[in-house]
Amino acid sequence: MRGMNRNLATAFVLLISLGYPAKSGAVDFAPPKSYPVGANPSAVVAGDFNGDGKPDLAVANAGSTNVSVLLGNGDGTFKDAVNSSAGPSPSALAIGDFNGDHKLDLIVIDTGIANMMLGNGDGTFQPPVQVNSGQSPLSMAVGDLNGDKKIDLVVGDLSNESLSVLLGNGDGTFLPAKTISLGSSGAIISIVIADLNGDTNPDVVAATPAGAVILAGHGDGTFQAPTPVADSTHAGFFLAGDFDNDHKVDLALRATIPPPSGCHLFCISHAGVIVYRGNGDGAFNSGVQVAGSLIQFMSAGIVAADFNADNKLDLFMEIRGLGNLLLGEGNGGSFIGVPPIDSGARTHPSFIAAADFDGDSLPDLVLTYSLTNSVAVLLNTSPTSGADLALTLNPALANGASVGVDLSYNVTVFSEGPQDASGVILTENLPSGLKFVSAQPSQGTCTGTITITCDLAAITDPSTATVQFTVTPTAAGTFMDVLQVAATQPDLNSNNNSASITVTAVLPADLSVSATASETTAIPGDKVTVSVKAANSGPGTATNVTLTDSVTDSTQVSSVTISSGSCSMSSGQITCALGTLASGANVTMAYIVAAGTSGFDNNLDISSDQPDLNTNNNGTQVSIAVSDFTVSPAATSLAVKRGAQASEVLTFPAQGGFSGTIALACSVSGPSPMPTCGISPASVTPGTNATLTVNAAALSASLTAPWFEQRARLCAAWLPLGLLGCVLVTSFDKKRRRQWALCLLMLVATILPVGCGSSVTTGPPPQNYTVTVTATSGALQHATNIIVTVQ
Repeated sequence: MRGMNRNLATAFVLLISLGYPAKSGAVDFAPPKSYPVGANPSAVVAGDFNGDGKPDLAVANAGSTNVSVLLGNGDGTFKDAVNSSAGPSPSALAIGDFNGDHKLDLIVIDTGIANMMLGNGDGTFQPPVQVNSGQSPLSMAVGDLNGDKKIDLVVGDLSNESLSVLLGNGDGTFLPAKTISLGSSGAIISIVIADLNGDTNPDVVAATPAGAVILAGHGDGTFQAPTPVADSTHAGFFLAGDFDNDHKVDLALRATIPPPSGCHLFCISHAGVIVYRGNGDGAFNSGVQVAGSLIQFMSAGIVAADFNADNKLDLFMEIRGLGNLLLGEGNGGSFIGVPPIDSGARTHPSFIAAADFDGDSLPDLVLTYSLTNSVAVLLNTSPTSGADLALTLNPALANGASVGVDLSYNVTVFSEGPQDASGVILTENLPSGLKFVSAQPSQGTCTGTITITCDLAAITDPSTATVQFTVTPTAAGTFMDVLQVAATQPDLNSNNNSASITVTAVLPADLSVSATASETTAIPGDKVTVSVKAANSGPGTATNVTLTDSVTDSTQVSSVTISSGSCSMSSGQITCALGTLASGANVTMAYIVAAGTSGFDNNLDISSDQPDLNTNNNGTQVSIAVSDFTVSPAATSLAVKRGAQASEVLTFPAQGGFSGTIALACSVSGPSPMPTCGISPASVTPGTNATLTVNAAALSASLTAPWFEQRARLCAAWLPLGLLGCVLVTSFDKKRRRQWALCLLMLVATILPVGCGSSVTTGPPPQNYTVTVTATSGALQHATNIIVTVQ
């Protein structure tokens, strides 16, 4: 029985539930806590706005013209939001001490303007003052661009493909903006300031729709001409970080990536993260995509931090309300995706920020949610020592759950850090009712048949090891399969070290369908009965059994009957709902087919909700061939001269094995008199020819005599007149006799050939007739017409 198991993936019913505790991610976060803010929050930054050494939050509320500040308590919780007026529609924030009073200030981008909001040092801000930052500011970044210890500002424009550089005066104001054209098309979506070439001068990276460009800084607030970032061709949101631990700045880009050129299948854009490794000289290697999703929407935010305390930068982003964490392996191009983190919402967040809100040296997360007008804080509860392991199960790889049928599933062991895990042991305890078949680990070995022990040896941080388990249910019922993992190192978070799979096994059925026809070869018009039998050989009962019969021409089908259940016809398909078929039960269905000229074919299929041990007998076909012949003349028109005859060859192609004798006859229709026709031989069989002969002798005799009588009468009338003219001419004088003689000679030369039988004549017009050839063999009769032109 095991040999047939592998072919049953599409027919099995698998009822599996996975048992995970609340904290199951590879890096653990406490349940999200929500804090109300203003309407449509679109950006968030963290900083100490009241000078108490505890991180606070500032949130730009695009729908309520203000900024909400939530003062932190230092334990990961926050006080209620206090709002400060910020302009018409705040959408982006930058933080810094712009006036040198040791109090954090904010720059807010509103609709088409940038405003400075100087901090009061208690979490409130002075009224906004507009900064002359360009025509339509969209993005911005801050830093000391000229080394004077005063914060400067770089603003990206929405429409004119340029950057505005504003050098700070240190008192909350800026020198007039200097515009740098990037020569690209579209908005400047994001800006990063960092030392990319190791010369201690800040450089600028700007993301444009045509790709990212770098402006190398001179250290005085001016920059070299923009150059592209490696093979960057995507617009998106950049962040800088050392992702390969080589002390050189790398770049991560969160972008919407279009399908490749020439794509013909599943050609949709998708969200992705691309990492560009820096060479330390301002140049970057080609981008490596480290994450992707078929979902195009992904939050505008992407943050980098060491979430598992292993001294390697990780990445975090949101996709449809689920946090997606990528643990960095420290080589810049490899990240381990871990199970999604529930961030507390099922809507798209607008922005993300990371900071240590509770003082445990682990980065926590804050996310804005525009639809709920709130921010959610997720505290990082990951261990800071030992080797944190986690388990996940992948039942999607399972073939099914059926008695006697192999069931396969994958187990993934995550090494989460902060330390490498050694001596990793995965154990599986099989319950009664599940029989062990095999365990295939990606590393190490597995032993045992009831308690299976897999020694996976060492798993570095962060990385994974997998084991594919295959078991066979031996009885119907529900069974719990429990798995656990442990390592030599202490695991300070054991909540994610176990997982379980619940298998509901059922007895399989064996459905089959067969069909016969009362005649496999018919002549057009015959009534043929098609009989169908649907059966279940068990051992299990089949539920919701459906029989479908797709026919070539539904107009040929009538009188559908069934012994149990009901049938309906639609769009060339008979669909029969048979309900439940117990083991050993069967249902019969029949209908009448009116044989046509092109025959009849169908395709039968049977299915149910039950696993099926043998799907090879779930379909069948019936074909009804037509036994017939046709009459085929060599041409459909024939020409014959009057008084002559002409012939045409007739052939008789057969179909469906027709081999009978065909009797032949012909008839002529048209104006009288008509030609005659004949066929030789008078009967044939398929594969032999016959000759049709058309004789036009009767038409020649009837038309010649009257025509020549008219000519004779004309000649007889003309000759006496001609003689009389000759007599009269003799009475004229000599000169006049000559003139009249010449006229008479010309007249005679013109008329006599017409009246007395000259070779210059005009015959009667052609006439058309229809010759019908009739071929008869028993009840079959076919006819064809040939147009005959008599000339």
